[in-house]
Amino acid sequence: MARCCHLVCNAISTVVERFQESKKQAAAFQRFILLKSKSQGAAAKEQPHPYMASSSYRQAQKESVASRAPPAKPKAQKQHSQPKPQRERTDLRNVILSRRASGKRF
Repeated sequence: MARCCHLVCNAISTVVERFQESKKQAAAFQRFILLKSKSQGAAAKEQPHPYMASSSYRQAQKESVASRAPPAKPKAQKQHSQPKPQRERTDLRNVILSRRASGKRF
């Protein structure tokens, strides 16, 4: 009986310790979120929203995106430089008629 009580007491103390640790982590996380939102709020005030942006801001954004794009391949380097020869297509009506004439079922 004493052993059972000891196990329950250990389990309860473990739960209490973990609760206190998670409470501390939650408080730290909440402070982090507040600081992060304040810093993002200041940054958001500095840069206008894209839909309300001036033409110079949009031009700078386009140049930034263009500078990160991979270089375009010259047209001479494309794999399909020679057109494929087209083979003559058989008229399927002729195929059907010839099979009917020979008595083959399809």
